[in-house]
Amino acid sequence: MPRVRSKGVTIVCSTSEQLPNTYFICLESANEAVIIDVGFHLEWCRQQIAKYQTRLVGILLTHGHLSHVARAAELSETSGKVSVYLARDDLHLVQMLPSFADSQGYCGVKSPRVSILMDQGGQFTLGSSLVVNYHLTPGHTPGSCCFKIEKNHFVGDLWDREKHCYGEAKAWNHEVQRLSSSTYQALLNKGDRVHPGHGSSWQLDS
Repeated sequence: MPRVRSKGVTIVCSTSEQLPNTYFICLESANEAVIIDVGFHLEWCRQQIAKYQTRLVGILLTHGHLSHVARAAELSETSGKVSVYLARDDLHLVQMLPSFADSQGYCGVKSPRVSILMDQGGQFTLGSSLVVNYHLTPGHTPGSCCFKIEKNHFVGDLWDREKHCYGEAKAWNHEVQRLSSSTYQALLNKGDRVHPGHGSSWQLDS
């Protein structure tokens, strides 16, 4: 995905085809940034922070799977213990990360210290003025959620690039995932941009 600018917010996506997307969102007026789904892109995240000369003010996790969370603890710890946001219903997945990662051949993975546990949809402000809306969209995992910044929706593994429920066959509950998909679809408006956990982003034309 090329760099996207929207009302003073710059969005950059990691470029690996083998790994889930990591998003770097920079509020230009305040030189502050948030990162969504660190995954295994620790060095890439550090490079973006340095390139844009920003201060990291939050790490947002769309769900608790290893491929989306793996290096979140390290990034938080080396960035001044930045707050990590996760839905409460996925906390158990994050707590199991070290042992699960070891079983998959990934050594040294830590469980991030989750600062904010989200129990229902709402809104919060990161740094000086970066407003984030969030909606719980369970199904792929019990605590999957989506984040909205300006007209940008970061949907994690709710949808794939074909706008189908991602990983439905392996989902925690595919029927719940379909319901979450329909419910969240109703929140989208013309001109909004959708940023999935896998594949390229798209803009709604209608």
